[in-house]
Amino acid sequence: MCLNTAEPLGKVLWDAVLLDEVSARELLGFDSKTGEPKHWPLPYSATPWNVELENLEKGHYELYVRSVDLSGYAQLEPRSLRKSGKNPVQCHRFKLG
Repeated sequence: MCLNTAEPLGKVLWDAVLLDEVSARELLGFDSKTGEPKHWPLPYSATPWNVELENLEKGHYELYVRSVDLSGYAQLEPRSLRKSGKNPVQCHRFKLG
């Protein structure tokens, strides 16, 4: 299991990515005094991640990755109706040796 609970690398300069008339202190999910996110990763956002797999034997492998929300539920949840959207759990297949 790989848990991505790390804080962002370095100080994020939110003013550099926001419009001039928008302050991070005014955004939902940001602290109104410091302008820093209240939680990380930010809710409803994508966060880059990586994993290092060590001591694997030669062979064929499949890597499946899903996120887990703050309540401990795996995401993306299965759709109740097939036509209500697509959310397959992607798989990366690789071979060692």
